[in-house]
Amino acid sequence: MMDISPPERELLRGIRKRPGMYIGEYSLPRLRSFLDGYHGALVLHGLDGSFCILPGEFHGFVTERYGLPGPMGWCLAILENVPDGKEAVETFFSLLDEFLEANGFEPIQP
Repeated sequence: MMDISPPERELLRGIRKRPGMYIGEYSLPRLRSFLDGYHGALVLHGLDGSFCILPGEFHGFVTERYGLPGPMGWCLAILENVPDGKEAVETFFSLLDEFLEANGFEPIQP
């Protein structure tokens, strides 16, 4: 498993501190779209093997945590349990920190 790359950690810290600056408002679907777009840019430029914005195993961690079927993505799994908005975004970062620590990596510090 690949850890989140240092530049992407800084980006995630920034999003955590000031989500409105990056995604407009507290919205988990907007956050997911931002992260998907960022990953898409890495792929387009052939950098997806060198940089990681979100480990692929995070998906399974979240769906397993909530006892949901595997095909459901991390965003939908969180939204099934937490209404969208500030709480959903904070839950994402809490789960990401927990996932990272469980795998021997540093959490995303605010």
